[in-house]
Amino acid sequence: MPNVIDSIEADVSGGSAVGDEVLENSRLISEQELARLWQCSISTIRRMRAAGRLPAPLTIGGRLIRYRACDIAKYLQEQVEELEVS
Repeated sequence: MPNVIDSIEADVSGGSAVGDEVLENSRLISEQELARLWQCSISTIRRMRAAGRLPAPLTIGGRLIRYRACDIAKYLQEQVEELEVS
């Protein structure tokens, strides 16, 4: 089975692997980008965030919400592992 972390990082970076680990870990994803990647609505992302079901986002300037790509990748990997166990 393909590694979920590699998959999300490839999707976020536009399909090409980023060689510099610092850049990979510092990549920020907007709610819109996350909704597009997961093929769901922005409202769904916001409901998941409000319910505490997503990794904690960064809030920049009080209004701008971004997620670290590495946090989202880790979250997805954990979700896959939970499904495999059950």
